[in-house]
Amino acid sequence: MLAQQAPRRGARPPRASPRRVEKALKLRKEPTFKRRNGRQIVSGHRDLPLDERLVVDLDALLPAGGGAAEAGAGAGGPREVDGVRLTWLDVRHEALGLDLRCWDAADPRRRAPARVWTLAGHEGLYVVRGALAPPEQLDAAAQVLHELCDPPAVTNLHREVGPLPPGLFEAAGAGAVLDLGRGGAGGVRWRPPRDGDPGADPPPLPARELLSRLRWTSIGPPFDWTRRQYLLGAPRREVPPGLAATAAEAYRACRAVGKALGWGVGLPDDDPGFSPDAGLVNYYRAGDALMAHRDDAEADMRQPIVALSLGCPGVFVKGGLSRDDEGVAAVLVRSGDAVVLDGVARRAFHGVPRVLCERGCPELAGPGAGGERAAVAEYLQRVRVSVSLRRVGGAGGPGGALAQAGGLTGSAGA
Repeated sequence: MLAQQAPRRGARPPRASPRRVEKALKLRKEPTFKRRNGRQIVSGHRDLPLDERLVVDLDALLPAGGGAAEAGAGAGGPREVDGVRLTWLDVRHEALGLDLRCWDAADPRRRAPARVWTLAGHEGLYVVRGALAPPEQLDAAAQVLHELCDPPAVTNLHREVGPLPPGLFEAAGAGAVLDLGRGGAGGVRWRPPRDGDPGADPPPLPARELLSRLRWTSIGPPFDWTRRQYLLGAPRREVPPGLAATAAEAYRACRAVGKALGWGVGLPDDDPGFSPDAGLVNYYRAGDALMAHRDDAEADMRQPIVALSLGCPGVFVKGGLSRDDEGVAAVLVRSGDAVVLDGVARRAFHGVPRVLCERGCPELAGPGAGGERAAVAEYLQRVRVSVSLRRVGGAGGPGGALAQAGGLTGSAGA
């Protein structure tokens, strides 16, 4: 049996709680100054850069252009688990004292091997690098923006302005406004702006402003944050088959890796696999954060969570079973990556204390990027989108820690 991945003798992962790591990684500003009448006064503020010494950048740890399959000396395998052929390469992050393992998981049901990262001391946490290729990222983002935020899905905007008519993203691109139509025959609808709009009562709301305020939307059964349970009988947007298949593929590779390591995996061998039927889309803009929380409102906690990342990079933080447990992993995730929480990690505190919108999305940048979906590609240059998928099954189940996030209150995801 393959030896469990464990820290090397003398290696000490960073001993800090999620609270302390969040504080160190969150966006901070410092004042800028100018002189006026011989005095120095504050002229504004600038964002302080991310302290990258605290964050694992997986791409920086591999030999140029290589992975486990190309590494040769120092690589392990091959080994087959559940039909998945595994090779691996052990890597050490000297500055953080972390031991990692990069796996290439070749599944005959996939067109290309999955690259899966595991971290010693963080059982059940997997990062699948490039789970979505750039064209698939655009397909997923187009669904998120053109379909999944439309009724009957529930969004954070419901509380502010009520249910929106379909087509928010298209309306924003066209410069339309939302005519609230209270007391009128037309009802709530998108329309072009008019000269008399500023004096209207109530004034129409620009679609671009509403899109900039969009922070989360439900997939599958919406979640009642007051009663802390899924509303299984409510109208919903179903999980798109393509996103469900991507999540299932990512989990299948991770489960094989977990078994090879001797880690506990959530789903038993006789289970047909991960089939998500619910989820949440988070839309992060500059300065947004999702503080440490646990997703524990699902009835069957053996089911994993798979979070797909689109657009700008972000820092994913995973801690222990308490907010104050020490030993935290902070990993840079990029567009196309999948974060999987399974087994013991399924109950761990996790969050996204920092998004790096200033870096854009290089995976989808360049002349002509996006083709006919250029508007989607351009949107992803300034926003990070996370699609976290899970299995609700036939029971709503009470409980769960409500995430508190800057700009994302009440939206638990990754």
